[in-house]
Amino acid sequence: KLTIENCLWLSKKSSIPINLFTEFRLGPVSQVFTSILLAYFVNEGQINLNDPVSKFLPKSTHIVNYEGTEITIGDLATHTSGLPDMPYSLSSRASFSVSQMYRFLSKYTLTRKPGTQYEYSNLGYAFLSNLLSRLLKQSYSDLALHNVMDPLSLKDTSFLLSPEQKRRVSTGYDGGKGVSPYLSEKIYSVFIGSGGVYSTPSDMLNFLSFNLGKEKTSLNSVLPIMQKAYHLYY
Repeated sequence: KLTIENCLWLSKKSSIPINLFTEFRLGPVSQVFTSILLAYFVNEGQINLNDPVSKFLPKSTHIVNYEGTEITIGDLATHTSGLPDMPYSLSSRASFSVSQMYRFLSKYTLTRKPGTQYEYSNLGYAFLSNLLSRLLKQSYSDLALHNVMDPLSLKDTSFLLSPEQKRRVSTGYDGGKGVSPYLSEKIYSVFIGSGGVYSTPSDMLNFLSFNLGKEKTSLNSVLPIMQKAYHLYY
């Protein structure tokens, strides 16, 4: 039973208890929003999961491949691109720029053919969100807000917290030290599509209901794309 004596607080210094409307930074759950955004544009016929990433880049841009086999959009979305979790040991993700990402992608050596093995990659989703932004010529945050959050009526789910939302944000702790929750789009930079979303338990319950097919929304047509296996391993 949740009582005032045993509930959690927004921070160690706060007397406000966590509730259904507390804002949390979602971390890697943000990638589900990116995958829904991708599925939306696949459903619209603007992109195909089998498209090589080079299709959406200038011809002068070199992206690593494995013995001639290119990474596809579907490989990025399913963590089977062969790219590492992070480009290298970053002191701060905020310090990693788009130009640094493409420089890394031009020099990295893949150790296996894309699509043959699962390996979790924040970098892969950062790359994917950047490609979607390039394709649609809009910022990633605008694309996600207009095509995912708004249709699902996720009013408390965003990349930038309003002053009122900031009063409801929870502070996390690492080794007893408070970690700033304000990793906004500007600060989170390249990795916004892999870990930059904030939301509340209330919105996440609605989001879960959508993913289970229990809500009628304009995005329901993307669920079969989301739930169909892209790679089958035998």
